[in-house]
Amino acid sequence: MDADRAAVRSAAIRFLARRVGAAAGVWWGVVTATFLLLHLVPGGTSLPFLSLRFSGADALAFERQLGLTAPWWQQYLLWWWAVLHANLGTDWVTDLPVVQLLAQALPYTLLLMGSALALTVAGGLGLAAWAVLRPRSFWARAVKAFSRLGPAFPDFWIGSLLLWAAARWLPALPAGGTGIGDGGLAAVPLHLALPVATLVLAQTPFWTRLWFVRLSETLRAPYVLAAQARGLNARRLLWGEALPAAWPPLVALLGAQGIPALVSGAVVVESIFNWPGMGRLVWQAAEAHDLPLVLGAVLTTAAVTVCGALLTDVWVLLRDPRLRRPWQGEA
Repeated sequence: MDADRAAVRSAAIRFLARRVGAAAGVWWGVVTATFLLLHLVPGGTSLPFLSLRFSGADALAFERQLGLTAPWWQQYLLWWWAVLHANLGTDWVTDLPVVQLLAQALPYTLLLMGSALALTVAGGLGLAAWAVLRPRSFWARAVKAFSRLGPAFPDFWIGSLLLWAAARWLPALPAGGTGIGDGGLAAVPLHLALPVATLVLAQTPFWTRLWFVRLSETLRAPYVLAAQARGLNARRLLWGEALPAAWPPLVALLGAQGIPALVSGAVVVESIFNWPGMGRLVWQAAEAHDLPLVLGAVLTTAAVTVCGALLTDVWVLLRDPRLRRPWQGEA
C-alpha cells in the first residue's frame, strides 16, 4: 500500500513539474519575443528615445554608457544575467530603478484586478443562476441577451461611457486617481468604483454565458435528474448538485483566459482613469520609448499572468479526481 502511494506521489510530482516547466517556458517566450521586437526594430532600440532628448555625440555617448551599441544577442544575455540578480536596470526617464517603479505599481494593479475578478465571477454566476432557474421569464431572456451582446462592447468604450455618466449624474464618484493623498485609504473604494465597474461590465457577459451553458448541461446529467426524481427542488439541485460539478472547468478557464483578459484590459482602464498600476506604467513607458521599463513591466505582468493560470490549473487538478488519472496511470 505504501509503495502504491509513493508511486502515485512520484508520478504527481513529475506531472506538476511538467506543468511548471511549461508555464516557465511560456513566460520566457513572451519576454524573449518582446525583447527581440524592441531590439530588432529599424533604426535601433534607442533611436525614438534619443531623437527626442539628445543629438550627435550626446546620443552616441548615452548608447555606449548603456551598452546599446553591443550586438543584440550580447545585450540579451547581459539583460537576463541582470534579471537573475534582481536587477531590471534604470528607468531612462526618471533615472529610478525599474524594480522600484514596478514595486510601487504592482499592488495597485493587483487590487484592481482582484476586485474586478471577484465581482465578475460572482456576478456571472448570479446572473446565470437566475436565468437557469427561470428559463422562460423576461429576466432570463434579458440575461441571455446581455451575455451575447456584452462582449461586443470594448472596455475603452465602456470606460468612456461611465466617465460621462458619472460626470453627469454621479459627480461624487472620482474620475481618476487613488485618493490616498486626499482622504487616505477610506477614499480608495470610491476611486476604484469606475475602473472596477468598467472591467466587470466588459468581462461579466462572457462569464455569464459560460456559467449558463455549464449549469444547464450539468442540470441535465443523470445523477441530477435522479436527485430531481427524489423530490429535490430546483434551488437545491442548482446549488447542491449542479454547481459543485460545474465549477472546476470554469476555474481552470479563469486562469487560462480570465486573468489574461483582465491584465490586458487593465492597460486601457488604468490609463483612462489615471490609476497608477502596471497597465498605466506600460502605457507611459511605451509612449516614451522607455526600453528598460517596458521590458520590466512585460516581465512582471507575464509572470503574474502565468502564475495565476498555473495556480488555478494545479488547484483544479488537485481538487478534481477525474483530472488525476494521467499521473495515476503513470504510477
